[in-house]
Amino acid sequence: MEILKEIFDKKIVSILEVFVNEPNRTFTISEISKLAEVNITATFRIIRKLVTKRFIKIKFIGKMKFYQLEKNDNISQLLNFLDKNSKPLESFVEESSKIENVEIIILDNKTKESAKFFFIGEEINNEKIKKISDKIKDKFDINIDFVILNKVQYESLKNFGNYSLEKNIIWEKDNNKLLISKKEKSIPDEIYPAIFTIDKDGMYISMNKNAAKRIGGKPEDFIGKKLIDVFPKEIVKKQMDYISTLIKTGKIIKTIDEIPLGNNKIHLLETTLKPIKNSEGKIEAILGISHDISEEYN
Repeated sequence: MEILKEIFDKKIVSILEVFVNEPNRTFTISEISKLAEVNITATFRIIRKLVTKRFIKIKFIGKMKFYQLEKNDNISQLLNFLDKNSKPLESFVEESSKIENVEIIILDNKTKESAKFFFIGEEINNEKIKKISDKIKDKFDINIDFVILNKVQYESLKNFGNYSLEKNIIWEKDNNKLLISKKEKSIPDEIYPAIFTIDKDGMYISMNKNAAKRIGGKPEDFIGKKLIDVFPKEIVKKQMDYISTLIKTGKIIKTIDEIPLGNNKIHLLETTLKPIKNSEGKIEAILGISHDISEEYN
């Protein structure tokens, strides 16, 4: 409807929008006025004109007069026009951004037939987003896939070498970026956990600086490499067993293992492995959050 507001009387378009959004509902004049945010006098004048032009019909229930969208060629042409000028991805973002706990929406990639989004937030309702994506598919014949990440997962995934998820942010609640505060930045790196993501084959997809530093390098030194390229065979076998179990059960796994790190010393690491699922509920990656608890056990 926004394109029409730029061309035609905004009050008329706002009133039409009320009916188009709920075509089977009947409205009183006062309801139309409130929903369209048009004063009652102007609403009454516009409704009379729309009734004359057969866009709106009058329905009597008892002595009460109600108004409803007509079903005729005029309305069919209007709805077809709106469909052709609607933007499916904008519609998807507009609706899904209203879902509780959604803080950031990222457009990962798009084609004429499909698009993939990341949703950032805590305990976002997967089913609500799925319903919106299904509705967009039915209306525009475009497949929308999405992955939901919490803040920790987002922090670990947002930088892939030279590619940054942050550059693809298309919606952000109250422009409230997920940045570390100045106070937090003054804390030594060792206090932060090592955060990484790996695929089902044990290949590193991403990692934070602290994870790379503990292994003995920078993130770009390890992203794209497999566990077997970094750790001894016996360590890798154990880690791959954890991954296999997580994929089979879909449940979070917590481990405590002795791992040789970049300084050639054995460290005792407490690691939490969490599944990262796509919109269909399938596990497509594993998030690892690891704390060095060596001193606590010495």
